[in-house]
Amino acid sequence: MLAAIAAATPLWACANARPLGVASPVVDVRLPSVPTVTPAASNSPSPRSDAACVATPNGPGPERLVEWRWRERTTAVARCQVSPVDDSSEIVAGVGAAGPGAQGTPELSVNVVRDDESATEAARAPRLDGKRYVVRAGTSGLEVTGASGAPVGGDEARRVRALAATEVRWPGAGVATRPPATGQEVPALAGAVREIADVRVHGEPARDVAVVVRFAGPHAETWGDALVFDVEIHARTSDAGMCHRWELTADLAGRMRLRADDGTLVDLALSGQRRDTEALCPGVAPGTSSAPRTCDEGTSTLDVTLHVAGPCPDGR
Repeated sequence: MLAAIAAATPLWACANARPLGVASPVVDVRLPSVPTVTPAASNSPSPRSDAACVATPNGPGPERLVEWRWRERTTAVARCQVSPVDDSSEIVAGVGAAGPGAQGTPELSVNVVRDDESATEAARAPRLDGKRYVVRAGTSGLEVTGASGAPVGGDEARRVRALAATEVRWPGAGVATRPPATGQEVPALAGAVREIADVRVHGEPARDVAVVVRFAGPHAETWGDALVFDVEIHARTSDAGMCHRWELTADLAGRMRLRADDGTLVDLALSGQRRDTEALCPGVAPGTSSAPRTCDEGTSTLDVTLHVAGPCPDGR
């Protein structure tokens, strides 16, 4: 997005140094109807419930339902070349063991049953709904293939990895075995949280993302004992054109809960401030400041919840 703004800025615009500030029209992308998925009781990691059902993958192991929701919304504070955004994404998928792979590496089946996107920008990520993927841990990270076995890359793979990271290489079991001291930072969880959160600014993945996870302590829930963690994410994307510099930031904070007995992720909820700033390059226009000024500001939220899912009564 920023590269497109920079490329579209002619040299004569630098002399005038007047921001365009024209907001793009909202393009609401709607999906065709998909089978309704009713989750079990909110935030419940309790045993299998027929209240949540998705197609069971071909392989051993119960399937869990992952609900992943992201929203970023900003409003204009000043006229700039960076326009406000109002983006949201909701993905619901069943995840479960797909059995050992060709080389004996455990594989995860990801069956996406809902992918709702509403966005300001016209270019959207590939749709996932109705697709099945297989994810395995590779030497350089999580590898994603389609149901046919063909490799999947780009934005499509990134979005699938955010769902799969709740299971594949999830380090919760080790953390639950030896819980940290209250207030202690837990780097082992930070990398997985970074992949799950998949933080976006202006509809695109943030380039620089820092994650801090600290143990807040144990807590007794209605469903059992939980390990609670404080999570902070600071995300940033910056770029520059011929005479302008931009910086888009998201600062999120919230909590994450794991089951105390086995370290399974239960939920992750974050919210915080979004801000876009713009600055003129030094010396571009006499008498004008090169200090950054706020163009847009607003909020971002992320909610990831996992449920144990039972088989669909109608055999879907």
